[in-house]
Amino acid sequence: MKLCFDLEIVEMGGSFSAVPIGDAVDEFHGVVQLNDTGAEILQLIMEHDTPEAVYTVLCKNHPESDPGELGRQLCDFLNELVREELLIP
Repeated sequence: MKLCFDLEIVEMGGSFSAVPIGDAVDEFHGVVQLNDTGAEILQLIMEHDTPEAVYTVLCKNHPESDPGELGRQLCDFLNELVREELLIP
């Protein structure tokens, strides 16, 4: 899996946004608003090649959370990124 654009996550006033950087500035006009969970997942996508690797790190970072629910939320988020043409599965 790979993001279609180079993005950087920025925090301003407690809110997170993903903004294009580099050549993506000319291709992607806008920002992606994220909550803290979305920002964490997007950062993990930038660091790991597979959904399984992202899921493993999420489970490690959130041992108090139900692994099944984490998996569902991750799948929903990834599917939304694909629908918005921001992620190549």
